[in-house]
Amino acid sequence: MTGLREPWSETDISTMRWQALLTVAVCTTVATAPWLAVAAAAAEAPVPAPADSAPADSAPADSFPAASTSDWRTPQSSATTAPAELVEGVSAGQRAQVVVLTDTGGQLTVDTTIARGDAAVRRVVAHAQDRPGVLAVGVDHRVQATSDPLQFRQWGLTEVQASAAWSVTQGRGAVVAVIDSGVDGSHPDLAGALVRGVNTRTDRGDYSNPTTDQDGHGTHVAGIIAARTGNGKGVSGVAPKASIMPVKVLDADGGGWMGDVIEGIVWAADHGADVINMSLGGPDADFSATAVNYAISKGVVVVAAAGNEGSSAPSYPAALPGVLSVSALARDGSVDTYSNHGPTVDLAAPGTAILSTVPDGYAFMSGTSMAAPQVAGVAALVAAIAPQSDVAATLKSSANDKGKAGWDSRYGAGVVDAAAAVRRACPTCTASVQQPSRSVTAQSVSVPTKVRAGRSKALPGLTDQGVPVDLWRSRSSKRCLVSRVTGGFRVVAKARGVCRLQVKVAATDELAALKRKYRVRVTGR
Repeated sequence: MTGLREPWSETDISTMRWQALLTVAVCTTVATAPWLAVAAAAAEAPVPAPADSAPADSAPADSFPAASTSDWRTPQSSATTAPAELVEGVSAGQRAQVVVLTDTGGQLTVDTTIARGDAAVRRVVAHAQDRPGVLAVGVDHRVQATSDPLQFRQWGLTEVQASAAWSVTQGRGAVVAVIDSGVDGSHPDLAGALVRGVNTRTDRGDYSNPTTDQDGHGTHVAGIIAARTGNGKGVSGVAPKASIMPVKVLDADGGGWMGDVIEGIVWAADHGADVINMSLGGPDADFSATAVNYAISKGVVVVAAAGNEGSSAPSYPAALPGVLSVSALARDGSVDTYSNHGPTVDLAAPGTAILSTVPDGYAFMSGTSMAAPQVAGVAALVAAIAPQSDVAATLKSSANDKGKAGWDSRYGAGVVDAAAAVRRACPTCTASVQQPSRSVTAQSVSVPTKVRAGRSKALPGLTDQGVPVDLWRSRSSKRCLVSRVTGGFRVVAKARGVCRLQVKVAATDELAALKRKYRVRVTGR
């Protein structure tokens, strides 16, 4: 995602001061700086459109292979490539992580091993290649984020015909995994939208909750997909009743490692994601293909940003077969100059000056990072009303054809069209048709297990799903008390023993009410 980031809050609408900040871009090498002025470079030297006779523009969309549901079990070339070739580029004394994907009785497992120096890394690779069921082996590499009162500013919603689909479906029941920098679960426009997520960066010393977002990129992406509508706050998402599964793989600077991305893909596929959105990219690694194919085999729709280099160079995972690769539109409907193009592009969507949620309010951002979640949101709408359909095929066949007739290298099959996709998925559905019933998701809170007598500890003011807590109450006043403080609650321990607490949280459309008792051990002073 690349371009201008202009943060502001609802209270600043009448006196906005635009603050231009360069945002993250696709990173193709370990040494590339995480914040790149790609938008400025594109303005100085626009990328020319390909000639009409360019071979890529004449290729039909179905000429590119689609991943089959069993492809993930097929070993990649790295499973047998000479270790020296795989380790090329690792120097003596350099610390590197080897990622190994294995078929363990029909379950895809991801293991990592750290070694120092080219010789040690070669030995680790050779040992991994001898494992039974090994599918892919590689040296890990960097990836980078491709970076309601306000709904009238959301030109993207109009372009993709989102509101025209809402009378039939708003995405309720569909789960979209946002594999990114985390999602701020405390944002008022995402309240109740989050389901259980994961942080795959813990082996790198990052133990932060996936419902926090130090970078802001993941929160912006999540808002494009599923910001709540009709709540009198901020913006609306393409699928405003879909659920967001936060999968944290990027750091506070919007960078990360492909090994963590792969773990996130597998975790999301194994924990009920209907759609995976990846607004990030990096150089090819065939072990990412194995993870993507595994997700597709479970019926997951995988969407990724095409990249922001303004070229036809492939960015992964977007360039993998079976992934919906998304290019970015400018306000005038053309594919913007920063957007990648080429034979792997499947769809186009609005990507320039997109307003969405960030941890400190709302912001405009630009990039294929903003285009991909528009497609992921439409995928959620279709998955909610026709969960057994071929969602990816539906999105491509119903797209609004732009550019050259049929598929072309800039728009792919065309601009994603939510209303047309919903009609294609369910021709008999109308506003009066009830959507398939789905179970309501339970809420949870993380409570401290112990506290010293005479001390206090914070109690969560939000559930793990981002809904505000209405009440914390002590059920054992001789042992502990609960006090309300700015921003939440605290439990104050009085005497040794068991402190019994009770929490109450209201229900939402997607989440059940929470009324539960917890036990906290009060230890000696």
